[in-house]
Order: sequence, then structure tokens, then C-alpha cells
Amino acid sequence: LEFLTKAPQNPEDPLLIHNEIKKRYQKFIYANEDTQYHSCFSSTDSPGKLENADFDKFFPDIQMPSSNLREMAYLVAFYGLRSEGKRDSIDVGNFFGSILPKLRAENDVKVEAIRLFYNCSTDIQWIRQYIEEKTGLSEFMHTPDKEITLIVEVLLKEMLHIVKDYSWGEQLAKCVTLSEYEECMGKVAFRVAMHLQDAATERRRERWSDRFDGEGKEEQQLDFVLQKMSQRSDMPSETNVYGTEFDREKEPVGRDTQRRVMHNDVQKEGKRKKWKRKSEKFEIDRSLVLGKLF
Repeated sequence: LEFLTKAPQNPEDPLLIHNEIKKRYQKFIYANEDTQYHSCFSSTDSPGKLENADFDKFFPDIQMPSSNLREMAYLVAFYGLRSEGKRDSIDVGNFFGSILPKLRAENDVKVEAIRLFYNCSTDIQWIRQYIEEKTGLSEFMHTPDKEITLIVEVLLKEMLHIVKDYSWGEQLAKCVTLSEYEECMGKVAFRVAMHLQDAATERRRERWSDRFDGEGKEEQQLDFVLQKMSQRSDMPSETNVYGTEFDREKEPVGRDTQRRVMHNDVQKEGKRKKWKRKSEKFEIDRSLVLGKLF
């Protein structure tokens, strides 16, 4: 076990230390194959994408001219920009025959790039949901660390590929607001990406609300009880150098239920032991006291 004790010492070149650690602990950190996640973030057909059956469930009264929701997003975005708020005749046959192939060839890559950078620049919860949607993972919390490390590495490689290989990639990586995304990538690609993003968010919201309807009451009560049991009475402001509370529900990246000592707990324990020492020092035989009183 000498390789565990001989840590690389070269503060002038941090990358050299990183490469050394990667070489030593590669079998513990990285998965063997990355073929199953290769180009999944740039694919237009992800395992967790919104299907036509989901749309029929949420909007049963709407008759769709196409079973592909991505094509429907292009249809809505194209005619929404063309009409600019006015009613316009929609030629469905002409659109799906001649207009749509050109739009998809030009904007499919941009749509997936917008979704990638948009989801990975907002919140950790959005990144987790985006990875679940694109990779087809049923539950992020039940995925091994090696596999998640591999997925994150593939995602970062895809980001680097977009920035280097496309003329608009570097500008896309600098976008922060929605108006910047629209100005950089074009109105059609931006609107299609937002339509798909809203549809995926709505599906997650519907599936979450389904848990608490009808037969899900028992599960609702169980979730409420577990939530209350997991809450601590100590406020986060009371944390100190002894460590902070690591909550599995609030921070899903950790995946291990780690419990660290809070400063308030240490103070309570110290006061308890101090009082115990005092009481042992001045202990009086209670039988003698009671005998004198009565």
C-alpha cells in the first residue's frame, strides 16, 4: 500500500498532481466503458424524452398532426414567429414536406446545445434531472459513483466539443439570460428548445403530483413523516468549524448519508459533562437528608 502514502508533491503544477491521482486511482473512480453514454447529450432521441402518449395524457382534446413532439415544437415555433401574434393559415402538408427538413438540419444541433448549457448553468437539481432524462437513469440517487463520474466526464467533453467545433459555441457558453440565448442561437432554435424544456418540466410536475392523488395517500403520509423525521431542530447558522449537517434530500450529489457534528451539539455535550462532574463532587446521601426532614 505504498501508493496510498506517497502523495505527489508538486504545487507548481496542479495538473501534474491531477494526472498522477487519475493514474493511481483510475479503477476506483472511472468506469471501464463510455460507449453507452457516447453522444447521448447531443442526440435528439433520448431515453427520457417526452413521448406522444404523455402528450395525449396531458392534453386529450388536442389532435396532433404529427406523433413526434419535436416536430410539433418546430411547427409551433415556426408559425409563431411567422404570424407574430396574428392568425395565419397553417399549411401542415407543406410544412412537414419541405420546410421541416431544412429547419431540423439547421437547428437540431443548436436546440440540443441550448438545452445542454441552459440546464447545466442554473441549479444542481436541473443538472440532475437533465442527466436522468438524457441517459435514461431511473433514479440518480441509486446510481454508482463511478457511473456518475463517467456521465459527467462525457457531458463536459460534449460541452468542450460544442465550444471548439462550432462558430457559435464560445458565445453560447457565455450566455446567461434568455435574451442572450435567443440572440446567439436564433429565434427558431431558441423557441424549440424552450418548448421542449417546458414540456419536460411539465411532465415531471405531473408525475410528481400523481403521487399524491387517489391511491397515493398512504405514500403521501409516509413522505410527510419521513420528511419531518429528517428535519433537525438546529439552525444552519449554528454550524461552526466542527462541520455542517449534510442532508441527503437537500444535496443529492453526495449520495452517502453523512452526519457531521455541529457546534451546538458539542456545546451541549460539554455542558452536560461539566454538570455531571459538579454533581459527583458535591453528592450528598439523600437518605440522611430525608431522615432529618421527616
